[in-house]
Amino acid sequence: MDDRRITEEVTAAVAIATGCAPRDLTDAESSLWDLGVDSLSLLELTRRLEKQFQVTIPDEDTGRTRTLGDLIRTIQRLAGEGQPAGPNQEGPS
Repeated sequence: MDDRRITEEVTAAVAIATGCAPRDLTDAESSLWDLGVDSLSLLELTRRLEKQFQVTIPDEDTGRTRTLGDLIRTIQRLAGEGQPAGPNQEGPS
């Protein structure tokens, strides 16, 4: 999955969690707390994203998540690590 699509899908999930319109979430450095995300809703949001992207977000990453951009970068990193090897990459035969 490409970074743009991840950004769009994470932004959409944050919009649902906060009640904001996705078009209003354009600043990646927007504080999740300022958007209305508290610690419980952050846990719910991360669990939703784990299911959606089929990744496991380590608790330490969740604890360091402060902004929309933090959340996007975490999912991009984890989704990239979980991708199967392509034709030009080493992988099981």
